[in-house]
Amino acid sequence: MIHSLGVVITKEEISRSMETGATITAAVFAAYLKCPTKAYLTAHGEKPPDATFAEMRERIPAAYKALASQRLPTGSTGPIDFARLADGVIGDAGTAFVDCETVSYTTESSALASVDQRAKRAESDHPNVPLLYSPWEKTDQSDDVLVCFGALAIAQATGTEVSAKGKVVYGEGHRTKTVKISDHLPKTRQIAEEIASTCFSNEAPPLVLNEHCPICDFQSRCRALAVERDHLSLLGTMSAKERIKCQEKGISTVTHLSYGYRPRRRKRSKGVPAQADKPIKNATSSKLWPSKKPRSISSVHPRCRSKALPS
Repeated sequence: MIHSLGVVITKEEISRSMETGATITAAVFAAYLKCPTKAYLTAHGEKPPDATFAEMRERIPAAYKALASQRLPTGSTGPIDFARLADGVIGDAGTAFVDCETVSYTTESSALASVDQRAKRAESDHPNVPLLYSPWEKTDQSDDVLVCFGALAIAQATGTEVSAKGKVVYGEGHRTKTVKISDHLPKTRQIAEEIASTCFSNEAPPLVLNEHCPICDFQSRCRALAVERDHLSLLGTMSAKERIKCQEKGISTVTHLSYGYRPRRRKRSKGVPAQADKPIKNATSSKLWPSKKPRSISSVHPRCRSKALPS
C-alpha cells in the first residue's frame, strides 16, 4: 500500500504495529497529515532546530480558542480536555464538546475490538461531540479527518458509540461547520494504522520534501539531508507518482535524472524556406545572388563570354 505522500507501507508492518499497539496523540496525527517525517520526529520527541513556527502555532490558536469558547451554545459543556472524560465532568449538562487537540487513540487490536463492540451500544443521554478550533478563514479535509480522529478517541475512552457528527469553529466570525463522521471514518482508521507502522518504528520513513516544508520547524534539518543525498524531491515540480516511476527505473538522485536529459529538437515553422534556399549577398556588391552554383562559362551564350562573371 502506498500513502498519498509517497510512503510505501506493507501489510506486515501494519499487522505488527496492531499487535504491539501504539498511542497516537492529536499532535502526531495532525503532523502526519502534513508530512510523515515530521510525525516521526514528533512521536520520538525530537526538538526542532527552529521553534519559531511552533510557538506561533501555539500562541495564535490558544488566543482564538479562548475567544471562541465563549460562544458555545447554551446548555453545553466545553470545550473540555480529553483527559477529564473519565472524571465525569459532564454531570447533568447537555452536549459536551471535547477539544480534539487533546485526544489520544490506541491502535492495539484489543482496543479496536472493544471500540467496535461499544459502537453497537445505544447512544448516551449526554453525547460527547468532538470540537476543533481553526483560526484560519478556510477549512480543508485535514480538519475533517482530525475531527473524525477525535470521535474515534472519545468512543474508545468512554465506551460509547462513535459520534455521528463533529464541529469545526473557524474564521474571524467564528463560523461553525458540521462534519459527518461516517464519511471520513474509513480513511481515519487507515491513517491511524499507517502512523502506528511508520512513526513508532526504529527506522525513519523516507525523506521527501513537500509544500509544507517552508513553514515547518524541521525545514533546515530535512533540506540539509535532501541536498546531501541529492534527493529527487528537491525538484518542486516533480509529483510523487513521477518520483516513484523514476525510482522504479533506478533513478534516485537529481544527477542520475540529468543523465537522461535530451534537448528538444527545434521545429521549423511552416512557410519559412530552408537556409540553403535563401539568397546570399556578395561581399563586393550590393546585389543579391542565388545560393545555387552558377553555370559554367561554356554554357553561357557566346555573345556573353566576353563579359566577366562576378567572382
